[in-house]
Amino acid sequence: MKKLLMLAALSAAAALPLQAAAKDISRAVPTVEQAVRHNKAPKIAKPAPANQIIAYYSADSERADGPQAGGYYRVLLGHTKDGAAVVQDFYQDSKAKQIDPVAMRKDADPTDFDAESTEGRTIWYSPEGKLTNFADHEKGELVYSVSYVDGKPALEIRKDPRDKSRESQIIYDDHGQVLMEIEETGKGVKTVAYRSKGSKLAETFTPKGGEINHKWWTADGKETDQESVIGELLTLEKRVRNRMDAISN
Repeated sequence: MKKLLMLAALSAAAALPLQAAAKDISRAVPTVEQAVRHNKAPKIAKPAPANQIIAYYSADSERADGPQAGGYYRVLLGHTKDGAAVVQDFYQDSKAKQIDPVAMRKDADPTDFDAESTEGRTIWYSPEGKLTNFADHEKGELVYSVSYVDGKPALEIRKDPRDKSRESQIIYDDHGQVLMEIEETGKGVKTVAYRSKGSKLAETFTPKGGEINHKWWTADGKETDQESVIGELLTLEKRVRNRMDAISN
Protein backbone atom coordinates (compact mmCIF):
# COMPACT_ATOMS: atom_id res chain seq x y z
CA MET A 1 0.00 0.00 0.00
CA LYS A 2 1.40 3.40 -0.98
CA LYS A 3 2.45 5.90 1.68
CA LEU A 4 2.42 8.82 -0.73
CA LEU A 5 -0.26 10.62 1.23
CA MET A 6 1.98 10.61 4.31
CA LEU A 7 4.96 11.88 2.38
CA ALA A 8 2.92 14.63 0.78
CA ALA A 9 1.86 15.79 4.21
CA LEU A 10 5.48 15.87 5.34
CA SER A 11 6.49 17.90 2.34
CA ALA A 12 3.72 20.39 3.05
CA ALA A 13 4.88 20.79 6.63
CA ALA A 14 8.47 21.29 5.55
CA ALA A 15 7.46 24.01 3.10
CA LEU A 16 5.68 26.11 5.69
CA PRO A 17 7.55 29.02 7.30
CA LEU A 18 9.31 28.14 10.53
CA GLN A 19 7.42 29.69 13.38
CA ALA A 20 7.13 28.57 16.93
CA ALA A 21 5.45 28.45 20.28
CA ALA A 22 5.48 25.92 23.08
CA LYS A 23 3.71 23.61 25.45
CA ASP A 24 3.93 20.35 27.34
CA ILE A 25 2.96 17.16 25.58
CA SER A 26 -0.03 15.85 27.44
CA ARG A 27 -1.97 14.82 24.35
CA ALA A 28 -3.27 11.29 24.03
CA VAL A 29 -1.39 10.24 20.89
CA PRO A 30 -1.89 6.49 20.35
CA THR A 31 1.07 4.26 21.14
CA VAL A 32 1.93 1.58 18.61
CA GLU A 33 0.16 -0.94 20.82
CA GLN A 34 -2.98 1.19 20.96
CA ALA A 35 -2.88 1.75 17.20
CA VAL A 36 -3.20 -2.01 16.70
CA ARG A 37 -5.56 -2.67 19.61
CA HIS A 38 -8.04 0.00 18.48
CA ASN A 39 -8.04 -1.18 14.89
CA LYS A 40 -11.43 -2.56 13.88
CA ALA A 41 -10.26 -5.38 11.64
CA PRO A 42 -12.64 -6.07 8.74
CA LYS A 43 -14.79 -9.17 9.20
CA ILE A 44 -14.58 -11.59 6.30
CA ALA A 45 -17.93 -13.15 5.41
CA LYS A 46 -16.75 -14.87 2.22
CA PRO A 47 -13.15 -16.11 2.45
CA ALA A 48 -11.08 -16.29 -0.72
CA PRO A 49 -8.88 -19.27 -1.63
CA ALA A 50 -5.68 -19.30 0.43
CA ASN A 51 -2.72 -17.30 -0.89
CA GLN A 52 -4.68 -15.78 -3.75
CA ILE A 53 -2.27 -13.15 -5.09
CA ILE A 54 -4.18 -10.61 -7.15
CA ALA A 55 -1.48 -8.02 -7.94
CA TYR A 56 2.25 -7.29 -7.90
CA TYR A 57 3.88 -3.89 -7.45
CA SER A 58 7.35 -2.44 -8.00
CA ALA A 59 9.54 -0.88 -5.32
CA ASP A 60 8.03 2.44 -6.45
CA SER A 61 4.51 1.08 -5.78
CA GLU A 62 3.63 0.88 -9.46
CA ARG A 63 1.56 -2.03 -10.78
CA ALA A 64 3.72 -4.81 -12.27
CA ASP A 65 3.07 -7.93 -14.35
CA GLY A 66 4.91 -10.20 -11.93
CA PRO A 67 7.13 -10.33 -8.82
CA GLN A 68 9.56 -7.40 -8.54
CA ALA A 69 12.73 -7.27 -6.42
CA GLY A 70 12.14 -4.79 -3.61
CA GLY A 71 8.46 -4.64 -4.48
CA TYR A 72 5.19 -5.87 -2.99
CA TYR A 73 2.34 -8.22 -3.69
CA ARG A 74 -1.32 -8.21 -2.67
CA VAL A 75 -3.37 -11.13 -1.40
CA LEU A 76 -7.17 -11.19 -1.53
CA LEU A 77 -8.39 -12.55 1.80
CA GLY A 78 -12.09 -12.45 1.00
CA HIS A 79 -15.07 -10.12 1.10
CA THR A 80 -17.19 -8.57 3.84
CA LYS A 81 -20.92 -9.22 4.02
CA ASP A 82 -21.38 -5.94 2.13
CA GLY A 83 -19.17 -7.17 -0.69
CA ALA A 84 -16.08 -5.07 0.04
CA ALA A 85 -12.78 -6.79 -0.78
CA VAL A 86 -10.44 -7.45 2.16
CA VAL A 87 -6.77 -7.43 1.15
CA GLN A 88 -3.32 -7.60 2.68
CA ASP A 89 0.01 -6.52 1.19
CA PHE A 90 3.39 -8.18 1.65
CA TYR A 91 7.03 -7.38 0.89
CA GLN A 92 8.12 -9.39 -2.13
CA ASP A 93 11.64 -10.19 -0.93
CA SER A 94 10.92 -11.27 2.66
CA LYS A 95 7.23 -12.22 2.37
CA ALA A 96 6.73 -10.19 5.58
CA LYS A 97 3.49 -8.25 5.88
CA GLN A 98 3.54 -4.61 4.80
CA ILE A 99 0.05 -3.88 6.15
CA ASP A 100 -2.56 -5.57 8.31
CA PRO A 101 -5.72 -6.80 6.55
CA VAL A 102 -7.79 -3.85 5.35
CA ALA A 103 -11.14 -3.42 3.63
CA MET A 104 -11.29 -1.64 0.31
CA ARG A 105 -14.05 0.78 -0.55
CA LYS A 106 -16.87 -1.07 -2.28
CA ASP A 107 -16.46 1.03 -5.43
CA ALA A 108 -12.66 0.64 -5.52
CA ASP A 109 -10.55 -1.67 -7.67
CA PRO A 110 -9.17 -4.26 -5.20
CA THR A 111 -5.75 -3.94 -6.84
CA ASP A 112 -5.60 -0.14 -6.31
CA PHE A 113 -2.47 0.46 -4.22
CA ASP A 114 -3.50 3.93 -3.00
CA ALA A 115 -4.52 4.21 0.66
CA GLU A 116 -7.43 6.44 -0.35
CA SER A 117 -9.09 3.35 -1.80
CA THR A 118 -9.43 1.77 1.65
CA GLU A 119 -12.09 2.22 4.30
CA GLY A 120 -11.12 2.32 7.96
CA ARG A 121 -7.61 1.93 9.36
CA THR A 122 -4.54 0.92 7.39
CA ILE A 123 -1.48 -0.04 9.45
CA TRP A 124 1.96 -0.18 7.84
CA TYR A 125 5.02 -2.15 8.98
CA SER A 126 8.69 -2.08 8.06
CA PRO A 127 10.26 -5.20 6.52
CA GLU A 128 11.58 -5.94 10.03
CA GLY A 129 8.05 -5.95 11.42
CA LYS A 130 8.06 -2.57 13.19
CA LEU A 131 4.86 -0.52 13.02
CA THR A 132 5.73 2.66 11.11
CA ASN A 133 2.40 4.46 10.71
CA PHE A 134 -1.36 4.15 10.40
CA ALA A 135 -4.04 6.11 8.61
CA ASP A 136 -7.82 6.24 9.07
CA HIS A 137 -9.90 6.86 5.96
CA GLU A 138 -13.60 7.58 5.61
CA LYS A 139 -15.19 7.51 2.15
CA GLY A 140 -11.84 8.01 0.49
CA GLU A 141 -10.73 10.88 2.72
CA LEU A 142 -7.94 10.84 5.30
CA VAL A 143 -9.26 11.81 8.72
CA TYR A 144 -6.40 10.85 11.09
CA SER A 145 -2.89 9.43 10.92
CA VAL A 146 0.19 8.97 13.08
CA SER A 147 3.74 8.18 11.94
CA TYR A 148 6.24 6.58 14.32
CA VAL A 149 10.03 6.48 14.57
CA ASP A 150 11.47 3.70 16.73
CA GLY A 151 8.02 3.09 18.18
CA LYS A 152 7.41 6.70 19.26
CA PRO A 153 4.97 9.20 17.68
CA ALA A 154 6.69 11.59 15.28
CA LEU A 155 3.92 13.11 13.16
CA GLU A 156 0.18 13.40 13.80
CA ILE A 157 -2.25 14.58 11.12
CA ARG A 158 -5.94 15.36 11.53
CA LYS A 159 -8.38 16.35 8.80
CA ASP A 160 -12.03 17.28 8.90
CA PRO A 161 -13.92 15.29 6.23
CA ARG A 162 -16.78 17.78 6.47
CA ASP A 163 -14.52 20.78 5.92
CA LYS A 164 -11.58 20.11 3.61
CA SER A 165 -10.04 23.47 4.46
CA ARG A 166 -9.27 22.28 7.99
CA GLU A 167 -6.11 20.29 8.70
CA SER A 168 -3.70 20.10 11.61
CA GLN A 169 -0.22 18.61 11.84
CA ILE A 170 1.90 18.10 14.94
CA ILE A 171 5.56 17.11 14.82
CA TYR A 172 7.03 15.46 17.92
CA ASP A 173 10.65 14.95 18.95
CA ASP A 174 12.03 11.58 20.05
CA HIS A 175 10.99 12.29 23.65
CA GLY A 176 7.33 12.97 22.77
CA GLN A 177 7.68 16.75 23.10
CA VAL A 178 5.87 18.93 20.56
CA LEU A 179 8.31 20.54 18.15
CA MET A 180 5.81 22.26 15.90
CA GLU A 181 2.06 22.61 15.39
CA ILE A 182 0.57 23.61 12.06
CA GLU A 183 -3.13 24.36 11.74
CA GLU A 184 -4.82 25.29 8.49
CA THR A 185 -8.36 26.61 8.20
CA GLY A 186 -10.29 28.57 5.64
CA LYS A 187 -8.89 31.73 7.26
CA GLY A 188 -5.22 30.86 6.90
CA VAL A 189 -2.32 28.87 8.40
CA LYS A 190 -1.08 29.14 11.96
CA THR A 191 2.31 27.64 12.85
CA VAL A 192 3.59 27.34 16.39
CA ALA A 193 7.03 26.02 17.38
CA TYR A 194 8.41 25.03 20.77
CA ARG A 195 11.69 24.85 22.60
CA SER A 196 12.92 21.48 23.79
CA LYS A 197 11.64 22.20 27.30
CA GLY A 198 8.20 23.23 26.04
CA SER A 199 8.27 27.02 26.16
CA LYS A 200 7.00 29.13 23.26
CA LEU A 201 9.60 30.20 20.76
CA ALA A 202 7.55 31.73 17.94
CA GLU A 203 4.17 31.88 16.26
CA THR A 204 3.21 32.81 12.73
CA PHE A 205 -0.20 33.32 11.18
CA THR A 206 -0.52 33.52 7.41
CA PRO A 207 -4.02 34.72 6.53
CA LYS A 208 -5.58 34.00 3.16
CA GLY A 209 -4.52 36.87 0.93
CA GLY A 210 -3.10 38.88 3.83
CA GLU A 211 0.21 39.77 5.43
CA ILE A 212 2.08 37.32 7.64
CA ASN A 213 2.02 38.05 11.36
CA HIS A 214 5.00 36.96 13.50
CA LYS A 215 5.59 36.75 17.23
CA TRP A 216 8.66 35.57 19.16
CA TRP A 217 9.24 34.87 22.84
CA THR A 218 12.17 34.46 25.20
CA ALA A 219 12.51 31.30 27.29
CA ASP A 220 10.81 33.05 30.22
CA GLY A 221 7.77 34.03 28.14
CA LYS A 222 8.55 37.64 27.26
CA GLU A 223 7.77 38.82 23.74
CA THR A 224 10.88 39.70 21.77
CA ASP A 225 12.18 40.15 18.21
CA GLN A 226 13.38 37.56 15.71
CA GLU A 227 17.02 38.59 15.89
CA SER A 228 17.25 37.69 19.57
CA VAL A 229 16.05 34.10 18.95
CA ILE A 230 17.45 33.45 15.46
CA GLY A 231 19.93 30.88 16.75
CA GLU A 232 17.16 28.90 18.45
CA LEU A 233 15.00 29.09 15.33
CA LEU A 234 17.77 27.65 13.18
CA THR A 235 18.35 24.86 15.70
CA LEU A 236 14.65 24.08 15.76
CA GLU A 237 14.48 24.03 11.98
CA LYS A 238 17.28 21.45 11.89
CA ARG A 239 15.52 19.30 14.51
CA VAL A 240 12.25 19.39 12.56
CA ARG A 241 13.93 18.45 9.28
CA ASN A 242 15.88 15.63 10.92
CA ARG A 243 12.68 14.28 12.44
CA MET A 244 10.85 14.36 9.12
CA ASP A 245 13.78 12.70 7.38
CA ALA A 246 13.56 9.90 9.94
CA ILE A 247 9.86 9.47 9.15
CA SER A 248 10.50 9.32 5.42
CA ASN A 249 13.23 6.67 5.70
